Amino acid sequence: MTGKVLVFICAACLSATGCARENKGRTNSAPPAELSDSQKEMEESPGEMLSSFSLSGYAKGGEKQWDLEGKSADIMSEEIKITDVTGKIYGKDTNMTIVADEGSLNRVDSNVHLEKDVLVTSDDGVTMTADYLDWDAQNERLTSESPVWIKRGMMQAYGTGIIAQPVLNLVELKKDVTVKMPPLTVITCAGPLEVDYQNNLAVFQDEVKVKDERGEILADKMDVYFARQAEESKQMQGMEGMGIEKVIATGDVQIHHGGNTTYSQKAVYDTDTGKLTLTGQPKLVIYSAEDFSQLMGSQ
Repeated sequence: MTGKVLVFICAACLSATGCARENKGRTNSAPPAELSDSQKEMEESPGEMLSSFSLSGYAKGGEKQWDLEGKSADIMSEEIKITDVTGKIYGKDTNMTIVADEGSLNRVDSNVHLEKDVLVTSDDGVTMTADYLDWDAQNERLTSESPVWIKRGMMQAYGTGIIAQPVLNLVELKKDVTVKMPPLTVITCAGPLEVDYQNNLAVFQDEVKVKDERGEILADKMDVYFARQAEESKQMQGMEGMGIEKVIATGDVQIHHGGNTTYSQKAVYDTDTGKLTLTGQPKLVIYSAEDFSQLMGSQ
């Protein structure tokens, strides 16, 4: 039972974002974005309106990093107010589209603030909503302190606050994290939940609890290591075919099942062997006389 529960834990971690690959040669220092010709003509005319707006940002090597478009723009000194915003962030392996009702662009550092009905979608099937998002063009990073909802496939994740680096495929839900995996598996932690696709690792931290109809697991921290697989393979094989390699739960680990509880400081589950190893003063507490009789009869 425990192994199956742990596999559910692992599968949920995969859904926070797209698969990663190295982005060699990328730089975090990009030149300022340039206004279109029509916008340059209005540089000295703050407060005037444009019927359409477009802006692009490029890396030093010349590749496009992002686009920003809107139906109207109000140029107010260093800040440009935009409505009906559509933005695109270009990664090496996948692209991300962001839409919002309103936004603003800082013309000095090219940072963007988006708010009202913010929706993020990616080419590899991720959907995310937030009350607002800030795009740091210099560091290629999305941030928010608002509630965030993320969905991929059948999995849903909720949390408060996010830091995402699309180019590096790093995502962190800051606190009050809940991951729901059908039919009944729910994983919660006080946070953060960190997903590092460069190193194929997802980490739940602080007051981690995994629960389904077969039992629950409690731990201070849970590290999940996974192997990258093609999306088609995931869809065909289901959650247990998502390439999970290992789960490591540490710190006051408790596994509750059938009225019985195991205690340890560390639990390691290897999906290749199906082996669960408890270390750090492991202890088994049996509350059911029937279970105890069965255990003794198997000796």
